[in-house]
Amino acid sequence: MTKRILAFLLAGALLFATTGCTGTAPGSGSAQSAQWQTGTQAGQEQGTIGLCIEQTDDLFWADYYSELQTLLQNKGYTLLVQQNEDGSATQADQIKACAAQGAGAVIVNLTPSTDTAKVVTALKNAELPAVLVGQEPTRELMDSYDRMVYVGGNGVQAGTLQAELVLGTPTKGDLNGDGVISYVMIQGNPEDVGTKLSTEYSVKALLDAGFKADQLAMQAAGWDADFAKQICAAALQQYGAQVEVVLCGNDTVAMGALQAIQEAGRTVGSDIYLVGIGAMSDALAKIKAGQMTGTVYHDPAQQAEKTAELLKKALKGTTFSKDEQKVYVDDTKIDADNVAQYIH
Repeated sequence: MTKRILAFLLAGALLFATTGCTGTAPGSGSAQSAQWQTGTQAGQEQGTIGLCIEQTDDLFWADYYSELQTLLQNKGYTLLVQQNEDGSATQADQIKACAAQGAGAVIVNLTPSTDTAKVVTALKNAELPAVLVGQEPTRELMDSYDRMVYVGGNGVQAGTLQAELVLGTPTKGDLNGDGVISYVMIQGNPEDVGTKLSTEYSVKALLDAGFKADQLAMQAAGWDADFAKQICAAALQQYGAQVEVVLCGNDTVAMGALQAIQEAGRTVGSDIYLVGIGAMSDALAKIKAGQMTGTVYHDPAQQAEKTAELLKKALKGTTFSKDEQKVYVDDTKIDADNVAQYIH
């Protein structure tokens, strides 16, 4: 397990026992399984929940898992953790392992590398209810199994908030005053439903504000800061001062774009604007320093709370209608005016 995930499991736990499906110890690679039990008191709920996660060192997920631990501990649940350290096991394999160890429901953290169709098949075969978090599944996949529900940020809202950050600047993103906001779009994972929506609605909100929008370049960089730097550098070299705004699908690529902006001799807030999504600690520091316009905050505490709430329903056998299968938690925009309250 990554150090941060392992730390959250150890903190305050009454029992932590390695039960690995491959017999390996934490941190030694291969698929990991651990059992964490909170102990029960009168009036507490009981049940076993599987947590299927990929390797991650992301601060959002560290905070999310920490909040989730506290919530589940207070409810008296047992948590079976399946950590895919080296990619030797798929999340479908993790789901099977959770089912074999008696989980009554699972939380699955979907990532760009997840084969979501196989995850859904594994859930159906095991007859396990699930709360999906992370990368947003397609409506078609969600419709195929009524015992799973997705919890996450809303791509429509995230994109709209990005535009609001731009429109909140002194020039409203229109540095040359011609009524046109000329932008470069650096997406995260272009196959992610949330990414597609944030891309679309960030531009829509600029148009709705009365501006024209001129897309100078658009390319996906996933979570690769170096690739994002190359994309942004190429756009700045080709279009020069025409580039007024750089919209990024996540803060990791925004950090790469910032490097390209600085190396091109441009200054965020003066002759260019830069926004991201995710509220990474590095991004918050750049906002505080005036080197980034803003970002969109996904609230890990609220997402963990909603996850725990839906898990309770799932363990009771609840099925979810199409209108109930995607539960969005409100995001918040962060800029220089409020960034201090988000820096720990």
